[in-house]
Amino acid sequence: MKEKNKIIALDNFIRKKINRDRIVLVGGAFDLFHLGHLKYLKEASKYGDKLVVALTVDKFIKKGVGRPYFNENQRAEMLSHLDIVDYIIFNHELSPLKIIKSIKPGNYIKGPDYKDLKNDISKNIIKEKKLVEKYGGIFRTTTGKTFSSTTLLNKNSDILKPEAKLYLSKIDKKLLKIKINKKINSIRNNNLFLVGENIVDEFTHVETRGKSQKSNILSTSFLKKEAHTGGVLMVACHLASFFKRINVLLIGQISKDIKKKLPKNIFVKIISCKNFDMVRKNRFIDYYNKTKLYQINHKDVFQLDASDQNKIKTAIKKFSDKKYKIVITDFGHGIFDENITSFVNKLKIKKYINCQTNSSNFGFNIFNKFSNSHILCIDEQEFRLFSKNRNLPINVLLKKNKNNLKSYKNFIITMGKNGCFFRDSKNKISFVPTLLNKIKDTLGSGDAFFCGMIIADQIKTLSTSEKNIFSHIFGGIHSNVFGNERYIKKEDLIFNLNHILL
Repeated sequence: MKEKNKIIALDNFIRKKINRDRIVLVGGAFDLFHLGHLKYLKEASKYGDKLVVALTVDKFIKKGVGRPYFNENQRAEMLSHLDIVDYIIFNHELSPLKIIKSIKPGNYIKGPDYKDLKNDISKNIIKEKKLVEKYGGIFRTTTGKTFSSTTLLNKNSDILKPEAKLYLSKIDKKLLKIKINKKINSIRNNNLFLVGENIVDEFTHVETRGKSQKSNILSTSFLKKEAHTGGVLMVACHLASFFKRINVLLIGQISKDIKKKLPKNIFVKIISCKNFDMVRKNRFIDYYNKTKLYQINHKDVFQLDASDQNKIKTAIKKFSDKKYKIVITDFGHGIFDENITSFVNKLKIKKYINCQTNSSNFGFNIFNKFSNSHILCIDEQEFRLFSKNRNLPINVLLKKNKNNLKSYKNFIITMGKNGCFFRDSKNKISFVPTLLNKIKDTLGSGDAFFCGMIIADQIKTLSTSEKNIFSHIFGGIHSNVFGNERYIKKEDLIFNLNHILL
């Protein structure tokens, strides 16, 4: 007789003292349940009396942006209606190692796609197999055809934009995955140094009460405040897991709490300035719907004096040999003035430059102050300001300005949800649409796209379109994070690549 309530806590299951040799354990997300799942469970159930599902909770599902499609309670409810399933235990980890250690199953079953453990990118399955066998259990894989929830969702849901599905259908996605998975670790010892200011993104969460009765003021109640790493340090965090060492020349100061959040392989040299410590941008957020109400900037415009300029140039010189590549994050707050920019222009090293407009510098931070670069990344409005044209299509403006862009080997114009244009050293113009349809917050997504391009550019086997796909995925991952509360790690990128490129 099957138990009515199949969803059970791990501790309660252990108390049942079921013969471990007759326990069959399976694990996974079981998101968008399909025929492959059913066949997998049916075959697994033949190896014992009690089929236990270790169901991964939402927080630990690494199947790409927009996943899981159904939440953990919905997925558990669906599984509980299957007669072949005896118990469902929520797995609150990336891998069910704790559950395996606790119940010591006689059989641990994975699907046919894990028959060759070389396909185990995370290496978790290998750890699970060793642990099962340590307690005398047997690791098995089922037979039959491999099905994929991700493939079904990518083709039939709104996770990918329609134009993205069309674009990706024209490329060899399998070959692209092989290229990236094979070469992503080969760039680890490449030398980068970053230059830029410290920006702290503050978020004050409030509950909106309504309009004041006596004046036209929006009344709110304070709930909480949080601070995220921003500016050049966030760019460094995005790059950290891809490179052995990240060197940062930080203009200004860094607080202890921000410093603690940095990965251990980020090495910061602080350049103290008389008139500046850090930019703070405090955004007031409606807690209920995450709407940004307004923003207050602190020290967002400053000027360097001659001594500060000399300190910055001296620090940059120490890294100015050909083994290094310089990454410049110009947020337009005052560091890259005429003096510093002129110095940077004379450097004979490979330059990756992200030059941005924002509310503090709009119209006063035009990219052509940098006379040359290997990659220059800007946004659409900045290019339109430079071109003095608000209406013509971007590809037309790129052609009209080809003589003005010769010194930028790779010139990228990002357009948010509308994709990006890329002009290479041969003056070939290409367009790649934004891939992901799910967006939580666009703050910092342009910086993430830029980081993706830095990484992709150093994988020599990638074509221009493949570099752009890589960068769009990188930016898309970040657009599904609120603010800069989390930076992208290599494992995040690989999981998303492998599931988007199915």
